[in-house]
Amino acid sequence: MKYRSAFHSRVRITAAAAALLLGAAIPVPAFAEGPGAMHTEEEMVHLSDNNLEWYEIDGLISEYNPTVVKNRNEFNTDKRRTMDAQEVTDYLLTEADRMDSLSDSFADTAAVMAANYRNQANSLRLQAESNVTDSEVIRLQYDLIEKQTAAAARTAFLDYYSGLYEKEYADANVAYLERLYQSAATKKNVGMGTEIELLTAQENLDNARAGRLSTESAIGSSRNSVLVMCGWAFDSAGVIGPLPEMTPEAAMAVSYDADLAAAQERNLTLQIDRIKLRNAQTGNYTTLIVEQNQNQLNTDTNTFGVNFKGAYDKLVNAVTAYNNAVSDKAAADLNLATADRQLSLGTISPIDHAKAQNAQKASELALRKAYIGMISARSAYDDAVSGNI
Repeated sequence: MKYRSAFHSRVRITAAAAALLLGAAIPVPAFAEGPGAMHTEEEMVHLSDNNLEWYEIDGLISEYNPTVVKNRNEFNTDKRRTMDAQEVTDYLLTEADRMDSLSDSFADTAAVMAANYRNQANSLRLQAESNVTDSEVIRLQYDLIEKQTAAAARTAFLDYYSGLYEKEYADANVAYLERLYQSAATKKNVGMGTEIELLTAQENLDNARAGRLSTESAIGSSRNSVLVMCGWAFDSAGVIGPLPEMTPEAAMAVSYDADLAAAQERNLTLQIDRIKLRNAQTGNYTTLIVEQNQNQLNTDTNTFGVNFKGAYDKLVNAVTAYNNAVSDKAAADLNLATADRQLSLGTISPIDHAKAQNAQKASELALRKAYIGMISARSAYDDAVSGNI
């Protein structure tokens, strides 16, 4: 079993997730006491080896992601993990009083520290005035962060393979452009080419070489990102597994209306909004607080509808793009086969044949990237159905 550090680095979360953290000012909830408690022994055998498989990402994030694990441990000792909204409000006010006391204790010796504590007290009281957050809301907020982190890991996984495919084509393209440059230089030397043609060939070659270096860097970045998010140390030699298998038929095996209803019910943001509105309606809150939470639910519901339709449309477009790429690749294969015959008959030049080869490789890259795009679109759609959009 290879070493994996669950605390070697921290995960970058989205701005929306960060806003949730700041707004709630409450640690992450947990549903188990330690590693392995959420998965069977057999599942843990797979999760704890040195292989990162596509289907393991959710489990790896849950068990080993540094931020998720840290937040889970913090929640296990947090006093608010079983509180209702009123109890959370009382807790915030108690903490505000404590900050005031600390401010008073430093008033004569450390004015800056005293002011800082006083500001914290005022901030806590401001939160308490409109607080409708309870332990259930807190749990859902951090469920959302965990789901967003898993989605980011899947994106990095796919980016890694996209980079590998781009690098493979970049190598072939550089070799092709080197031939074009040599051809342009030869033509110029014998008076059959111009300086502009040579400079253009040189520029194209230089750009391709620079692009290849950029691609190599992106591959390393994506690889490191997905491994670290899934719990490996930054300098580990974790093995990234293959892409998942996907066909256009499987990608489109969805039921939009049924999925829409399920997604709306499961959507974590909407669940949070509903609970907050319920707490506002049943608690001792002003009409303004109730209206604010109702408006928030209405806004987020509309946003959800637009985003879910967008996820479905992207899936449809990705499948169409893949099918088109399949056709384009077949046409490029046929053109290359024709060029092979023509080269053997001496009816085209080696450079023209190389052009057909390069076009075929470009179509192969396009097909591979379209395949990744189809996987990505279906993954995003499934994520939306599961509550994260």
